[in-house]
Amino acid sequence: MPSSGEELRLIGPLEEEAVRDAWPKVEAFLCAALESDGWKVGIDDLLRQISEGAMGLYIVQDFEAGEIIAAATCEVQEYPKSSVFCVAFCGGRELYRWANALAGLEAEAFRFGCDTVRIMGRAGWGRVYPDYTETHRVYERKVVA
Repeated sequence: MPSSGEELRLIGPLEEEAVRDAWPKVEAFLCAALESDGWKVGIDDLLRQISEGAMGLYIVQDFEAGEIIAAATCEVQEYPKSSVFCVAFCGGRELYRWANALAGLEAEAFRFGCDTVRIMGRAGWGRVYPDYTETHRVYERKVVA
């Protein structure tokens, strides 16, 4: 939970120039997520997907300290009867400070017309998001307006 006076904000999806500026600050966060997924996607592949618009890059900015403390890549997955806003890779430092900032991704899901948010990741996400349901280490929640 952010301490009093602390201003954290979720920003994204970043435009191309902002991605270039943020990348050196978020690359290590995202590499940790890619490693925990067994390197099915390389960091260069991830940057290419972001640059081509297949994924969006979101950051959590600590405006008080003037630094980025987390990053997530997201994509919309279309199915015949559902549209899913998928948080594909996410990482940062001091999770307790920024976990709640990711709730803003639910508003993004709604903005993109998605009916579900899906977070793929380690078992620890279940402790952070207890109102999500774990399905094979995939956590989902219906989007509410």
